[in-house]
Amino acid sequence: MCAQSFSSSPRASVAAIVLAGGEGRRLARGEKALVELAGRTLLEHVIARVAPQVQALAISANRAFERYRQLTQLPLLADAADEQCQGPLAGIAQALDFFPQTDWVLTVPCDTPLLPLDLVDTLVAHAAPDSDVIYACDAERAHYTIALWRPNLAPRVHRALGSGERRVRGVIEQCRATAVRFEHSAEFINVNGDAELDAVAARLALAQR
Repeated sequence: MCAQSFSSSPRASVAAIVLAGGEGRRLARGEKALVELAGRTLLEHVIARVAPQVQALAISANRAFERYRQLTQLPLLADAADEQCQGPLAGIAQALDFFPQTDWVLTVPCDTPLLPLDLVDTLVAHAAPDSDVIYACDAERAHYTIALWRPNLAPRVHRALGSGERRVRGVIEQCRATAVRFEHSAEFINVNGDAELDAVAARLALAQR
C-alpha cells in the first residue's frame, strides 16, 4: 500500500488532486494510473513526487475504485453521475469542491511520474498577486492540467461543464492566469504509450546509479 509524507511548510496552504480518469488505451494495459513503471504504479510515482509538497492529497477517478482503495488510503473522489466521461475538467471541479478552505488546489495528471520536486514552490513564487490559476509550461508546450487553482473558481468550472466545455484550457483562458515556465521539459513527460514508458524507466534507472 502506498504511503504518503505530507509537507508541514508554513507557506500558503495547498491541497492536491491526482487526475486518474484516463484509460491508457495506447498502453493496452487498462487503467492508466495503475500501469506499472519500475516496480510501482504511475499513480504511486506521482504521489511520491507531489505529497511532500502539499498539506493534503486526493485522487479523482471514474472506475476501478476498489483497486485504488487497495493501493492507497487517500480520499477517492468518484465522478458524479452527471459528470462522467467529461475529462479532467470534471476532476478539477470535484477537487475545488473537496478542498474549499485551502489557498490553492494543485491538479496533476496520473501519467506524469517525473514532476519537479519544487513544483508548488516554483508556481507560487512566480504567481501574479491577482492570479486565479497558475499553470506550468516548458519550452515545448503549456501543461494546463498541472496547475494551482483558487478554490473559489468551483462555480465557474461547474458552469463551464454545464455549458458543454470540456477543455481545461478553455476555462483557464477565462481566468486571471499566470504561466510559469520550467526549464526541464523531461519533468513533464506524459506516459501515453510504451515508448514514453520505456523512456521514463530508463531515466529512473539512470538516476539510481
